[in-house]
Amino acid sequence: MDTAIVLSAIPLLLLFMAYQTSLREIINLDIIATEIVRSLAASTGLVAVYL
Repeated sequence: MDTAIVLSAIPLLLLFMAYQTSLREIINLDIIATEIVRSLAASTGLVAVYL
């Protein structure tokens, strides 16, 4: 399942690379920041369930 998520993000990463967007600018985009927070929350929840 994780592989599918990573593979689906490749076109978006290539787009950012084509426009030479810095990593700081990418992380500060609302959409990307929201997904980072969601991923961290989901990971924390999964770890809490399995412990």
